[in-house]
Amino acid sequence: MLQASRTEVAVNDDAKQDPMPDGLDAVGDSDLEALAARLDAHADYRVLRRLERDVRDPEAGPTVRRALYLDVETTGMDASSDAIIELAMLLFGYDAEGRVTGVEEAFDRFEDPGRPIPPEIQKLTGITDADVQGQAFDDAEVERFRASANLVIAHNARFDRSFIDRRFPAFADMPWACSQADVPWRAMGLESAKLEYLVYRMGRFYDGHRAIEDCHAGVFLLAQSAPTGEGTFMQRLLDQARTPAYLVEAVGSPYETKDRLRLRRYKWHNPTKTWWKIVPGEALEEERAWLAAEVYGGRNGARERRIEPKDRFKF
Repeated sequence: MLQASRTEVAVNDDAKQDPMPDGLDAVGDSDLEALAARLDAHADYRVLRRLERDVRDPEAGPTVRRALYLDVETTGMDASSDAIIELAMLLFGYDAEGRVTGVEEAFDRFEDPGRPIPPEIQKLTGITDADVQGQAFDDAEVERFRASANLVIAHNARFDRSFIDRRFPAFADMPWACSQADVPWRAMGLESAKLEYLVYRMGRFYDGHRAIEDCHAGVFLLAQSAPTGEGTFMQRLLDQARTPAYLVEAVGSPYETKDRLRLRRYKWHNPTKTWWKIVPGEALEEERAWLAAEVYGGRNGARERRIEPKDRFKF
């Protein structure tokens, strides 16, 4: 979290949701907003407002596409052995310029994993064994949401997709995007790509660690305008999702080059004993040259495969 000298004050726009501190219970919404505006104008304060769920860009044109923003809570990190216990989805529209036209439908359900939820997961998510007992996702309802969308989005899509594809195989044929990896947050001066931090930097707060709350936060974030003046974050995500990318595998790389590959942000895939990396199309020639010079002694020994939209974040 950003360390700042300014004092942050959280303002809850829904006076009925939480009791007001002593002395503020009789203050009307308009007066509260006036107080918040005065604090926000002072150099020593920054006011955070509760995240609103009804997100629509006032400049948005007609809806031309629909995306499905989803998030899962699971019993653990390993999709091969752990299970989804909560699935949340928001179907939302966007126009030709990547402006969000509004959330159209929401889904939030539990599923019983058939075994106790680990204590650390219960503590993190607030989901207990009693919450999921006897619960199951309605596969037909999930399919209706999926079929209504042109694109699936998640924050850290590599994690969510590993679970979704196993539980709902039809998602394997959908194009995917990631609101964490497909927006250049650090290049725009934001120190972290963590969802809660990004929402905080947009002047909002929300109750995290539940799938549906994270979905609302993600759609809100994508609807905001980039500080660089290059459209919305949704447009930046769409631009990146449409950019050709390649899976580059350093096949047969000498053992002594492992540290160079790691520093170059290659990942190790233990089953195939291969270092791999996703490379944007415009950087492919540069990557080939680096591998030839630093790994293969002047030759090109890597294996390359273009990643189709439906294969993004599978690896």
